[in-house]
Order: sequence, then structure tokens, then C-alpha cells
Amino acid sequence: MTSTSTTLRRLRLALGATAAAVVLTACTSGPTTSASGTDKASDEIASLASSSAEGGADGSNKKLKPGTKEYDDANSNHHRKRYDCQRNKAESLGIELVDDGNGGLTPKTDEHFGMKSDGTYLNDFSKRYIEGVIQACDKEFPIPKELEDSSQEKEEQLKKSQKIAACMRKEGIDVKDPTLNDPTVALDPDDPRSEAAHAKCEKG
Repeated sequence: MTSTSTTLRRLRLALGATAAAVVLTACTSGPTTSASGTDKASDEIASLASSSAEGGADGSNKKLKPGTKEYDDANSNHHRKRYDCQRNKAESLGIELVDDGNGGLTPKTDEHFGMKSDGTYLNDFSKRYIEGVIQACDKEFPIPKELEDSSQEKEEQLKKSQKIAACMRKEGIDVKDPTLNDPTVALDPDDPRSEAAHAKCEKG
């Protein structure tokens, strides 16, 4: 199986390691067992999203210091809950998830999936997976307050992402500047130059 983890690396860079989870980029891999049928999928997605509860805090709101045992335990507990959530919701939609080799999960599918640079879905599979699994579990298990990056850390990570975006534009790739509200560098999954430029600029 082959896959790309550009978006995962990008999110880690933009938000910090605590925010790194399963995220999407265009990729290909082995056979899929995904369900079909747009109307059925939409109903399943709506059902899963409506069943996701707000909150899901993993303890108190006390800010934990990265690198401590207390922080590591809380972070591991949070990600374990998210992964269980993603596997269960994916299974309900007929989507098989496998380890992506970067500490996250990815669909086992031979379809391209992800988001276009204009914010729309590549295809119906992308919509089913992003809304029915990723967004549903993001809502059910948001990052706990005690694990969130500080304002200073977010600013520092944002500057790194903006530097990568500026570098990519010099490479001839049209990307927008990341912001605090949207801190990722959006790549075009249909343009292989986009990922190559990102990898080059990420190295500095």
C-alpha cells in the first residue's frame, strides 16, 4: 500500500503535535470495502453527526506541560478515544481504516480522496469520510483544554506555515497564506508539483 501524509505533516506543523490526528490528503492504497449510494451515505453521515456529543474532555482544564508524564498520558488517552471513535464510525459507513505509518489512520482504498484547494470535496467518498468520520469525531472528542497549545505556540506554528506558503509561491505554486482560523497550507491533490514544493519548503 502506498499513501501520502502531506496533510498530516502539515497539520502537525500548523497546530502542534497534540492536534495531529487523522487528516486527509489525496492518496491511493489497496482495495476498499466502502459503501456506495449517495443518498444512503448522506443519511448515515447525518445520523453519525447528530449522535456526536459536544465536549468529551479528558480530565480537568489545567494546562499541562508538554514532555511531562501527565501530559503524555492525557494526550495518549485523548488520541486513543479519537481512534476508537474513527474506527467505529468508519465501520458503520463500510470504510476500513489502517495505520498510516505516521501515528494516524487512513482509509484502505484505491480511490483518491481529500479536499480541493477551493474547499470542495474531490468526490463522494471524500465527503462520506470527512463528514462521517473525521468531523464527527472532532466534534465528539475535541482537543482538551489542558492539551491545547498556548497563544504563543500557535503564533509560532502559524509563522512556520506562512513561511512554507511563501516559499511555495516562489516555487510557482499558488497557495493562500495560512491564518489562525485556517492554519494549514492547502495543497492541490490534483497537482503533484504542489506536494513536491511543500516537501522542499518544509525542509527549509
